[in-house]
Amino acid sequence: MKKVVFISLILVTFLASCKKDDTVRAKEYLKKAEQLFAQGNYNSAKLSLDSIHLLFPRLIPIRQAADTLMYKVELAEAKRNLIFADKMLPLHKHLADSLLRSFRYEKNAKYEDVGRYIYKTQSGTNRIGLRAYVTELGEMTIVSSYTGSPLGFSKTKVSVNDLFAETVAGSGDSRTAFTHQGQSWENVSYTDPEINGVDNFIAHNLTAKMVVALEGGKRSYSYVLSQAEKQAITQSYYLAEMLRNVVRLKKDIEKAKNKITIVCPHLRLNPQDQLPEKFR
Repeated sequence: MKKVVFISLILVTFLASCKKDDTVRAKEYLKKAEQLFAQGNYNSAKLSLDSIHLLFPRLIPIRQAADTLMYKVELAEAKRNLIFADKMLPLHKHLADSLLRSFRYEKNAKYEDVGRYIYKTQSGTNRIGLRAYVTELGEMTIVSSYTGSPLGFSKTKVSVNDLFAETVAGSGDSRTAFTHQGQSWENVSYTDPEINGVDNFIAHNLTAKMVVALEGGKRSYSYVLSQAEKQAITQSYYLAEMLRNVVRLKKDIEKAKNKITIVCPHLRLNPQDQLPEKFR
C-alpha cells in the first residue's frame, strides 16, 4: 500500500512539473509573439500564436491571452493593408486610364454585364491573325483566326528563333468553324489559363520577327505575326494587368475594412475610430 501511495506521489509531482514546464514554454511563445508584433512582423507573430493553441490546448488563460494578441495583430495588419491598397489604387487607375486612350469600349447592355476593351487598330474581321480584347475586370482573351483550306487547328504557337510559347488546346465553345465550298473560316478563343503565357511572350519580344503556327488539326499552318498585331496584343496584355490590379486593390480595401469591423468588438474598440478618416 505504501508503495502505491509513493508511486502516486511521484506521478503527481511529475505531472505538475510537466504542467509547469508547459506554462513556461507557452509564455515564451506568447512573449515571442509580442516581440514580433512590436516589430511589425505580423505573419510570424500569428504563427507563434497558433503554436500556443496547437501545443498547449489545456492552458486556457494563456490561450485567451494569445487570442487577444491575435486580434491586435489582425487589426494592425488590416489597417496597414488598407492604407497600402488605398495608396496604390490611384496609381494603378492612372496607368490603366493612360492605356485606355488607345482602346475602344464595347458592351451590349441587353446581353452583357461586363464590357470589353479592344485596341483601336484591331479589326474584327481578320482572315488570318491574332487579335485580343480585355474585359473591365482585366480578363484577357486572344482570338486566333484562320481562313483557307480546312485546318481544324486547336493550338496557337508563337516563336522567335528557338524560343516559343503556345496555348493550351482550345475545345468546346472556344472553337468555331464554318466551311463552304472547300473554304474554311476558323476561330479559336483562348482565355487564362489557356493563353498559357503567349501574351507575355509577345509583349516581351515586341521588336523581334515572330512566327505563328496553328497546330492540332489535320495539318499545321504558319505565318509571320505583323507588328500591328504584336502591338495590339502587347497593349492589351499591359491593360489587363493594370485592370486586374485595380480590381485586386479594391477587393483588398473592402477585405481590410471588413476585418477591422469584425476584430474591433473583440478588443472593445469602435471600428469607426480605427478606420482612416476617408473611410468612416
